[in-house]
Amino acid sequence: MERMRKEVLFAILAGSFLGLVIAFGIYRANLMMKRSDNSTSTKQTPPPASGLNIAVAKPANEDVLTQAPVEFSGITKAGVWTIVSGEDTDYLAQSQNDGSFSINADLNGGANQIIVSAVDPQGAIAQQKLLVVFSTEFAKNLIQATPSATPDSTSTTASDSVREKVQEKIEKALQNPKAYIGTVTDIAELTVQIKTSTGEIEQISVDKDQITIIKTTGQTTREIKFADMAIGDFVVAMGFKNGNNVLAAKRILVTDAIKPLSLYINIVKVDKSNPKQFEATELSGGKISTVVPGDSLTVYLVKNNKKTEVRFVDIMDGDTVIVIGTQGQDSIAARTIFDVVQASPTPTPSE
Repeated sequence: MERMRKEVLFAILAGSFLGLVIAFGIYRANLMMKRSDNSTSTKQTPPPASGLNIAVAKPANEDVLTQAPVEFSGITKAGVWTIVSGEDTDYLAQSQNDGSFSINADLNGGANQIIVSAVDPQGAIAQQKLLVVFSTEFAKNLIQATPSATPDSTSTTASDSVREKVQEKIEKALQNPKAYIGTVTDIAELTVQIKTSTGEIEQISVDKDQITIIKTTGQTTREIKFADMAIGDFVVAMGFKNGNNVLAAKRILVTDAIKPLSLYINIVKVDKSNPKQFEATELSGGKISTVVPGDSLTVYLVKNNKKTEVRFVDIMDGDTVIVIGTQGQDSIAARTIFDVVQASPTPTPSE
């Protein structure tokens, strides 16, 4: 009897163990299937990003530019309108078949906020903002690279080659001046610390014997000394960066703080026009806007990539125009309008 009880107990334990083994196997199989599903889903290539993009190749942000006009070039979608908008002027061109674009623009002296836009016929818009400095006076600080004389093969040494490469790097750096722009937060004997509009802290080194500091107050411009600078001043420092990203300043402008450039830039279809304003629908979202002439409006008729200046009253119902201006509560005050697609004239009925 006792032996029979042991056999029954053994059978129960064996069955329980077998059930656990089977259950564990099912669990592992399900787990592996889930992992396989997850692995497959994470390895799937995401769909390519759609929409319009623009990338400015030159100039770079914070570049110091010394010659006018300045070339703005880069890459975007082929055959779209590209626009360079400065503080008060706008320039337009169409991108090439490979998507490249190039626009020459005049800039104001000092810091310039630039918006580079791409606009396609469906109303998509891509933009890149730049902050650059234009100064013809700073050109005096640039060195003119001269071609190196061809070294005698018998006298060339490894040290000469290294020296030439170092010199080339120095000359290249001295041809690429940069600007640090912001509010002075600290002044030491030979350094200035500023805080930029984005909250970054930048360091500027100063050689008092080789620095020009110009202060602009209203309509008055005068040269000041380094000791006249104060914490809280808004400065535009121009010079050359070293390997530690410290700017060795050669010229500093003490001026008013820069106000962010805010522009309405859009492509719209004219619905109803009159000599004083027109109603238009944005191609991107179907929003209806009222466009009125700004204080200094310029209107261009664009045909075959050629621009002809026309009047506001020459804009007709059905035209597609690019509007650049200031958006108010009830209307958009346009400073520049590019009439890029003219409506077909209504045929005169035959008698």
